[in-house]
Amino acid sequence: MTCHCFIRHAITGDEISAAAHRLEEARRGDDTNGILIAIAALTGKCPARPNFSPDDRKSMYGEGELGPAIDEVGPIEVAPLKRSTPWQR
Repeated sequence: MTCHCFIRHAITGDEISAAAHRLEEARRGDDTNGILIAIAALTGKCPARPNFSPDDRKSMYGEGELGPAIDEVGPIEVAPLKRSTPWQR
């Protein structure tokens, strides 16, 4: 199963290894944002992880109509931002 979270979680062994490497590189380079993103990829609850339980789903999504429907959504395509500067007008 693939992670569709805002910050993609590391699920497979290769992804975990790569995220740990990115964390180490961010620490060496004093990259605060890189550290936060790598930690978020390595931690937290994710529906794609094998140990994700129905109770986790309720705590993340609630018990309303959104809970069951979240599996049907999948990845969301986002268009790039169009930057407008005075000389482009």
